[in-house]
Amino acid sequence: MFILGLSNPVGDADYFLTQLFHSDNQGEAGNRSFYENKEVDKLLEAGRQDIDPDKRQEYYNEVQEILIEEAPMFYVHHQAYLTGVSDKIEGYRINSSGYYMLQHVKFVDKPS
Repeated sequence: MFILGLSNPVGDADYFLTQLFHSDNQGEAGNRSFYENKEVDKLLEAGRQDIDPDKRQEYYNEVQEILIEEAPMFYVHHQAYLTGVSDKIEGYRINSSGYYMLQHVKFVDKPS
């Protein structure tokens, strides 16, 4: 049994799916559940090599469907990021990895 916390700083499905579920990564390399499925390996390799974003999406969707069916891990928690921002702030956002994007933030003077 283990506890895993992982985010995706690059926004690409391959970043964590291959690390966690490809049979070549069993053990300390990331696949700590020692999950093995030749079809998942094949789909992950295809997704990693294809440059067509729509095809890649299809590969990773199929991987996720298999993972839902086979459930090699028990997912007990997913953090929700709640943030309050004043109307006097513009340009603030949180990206898909949960990182605060502050490079375009500016204070604006709005009438009350």
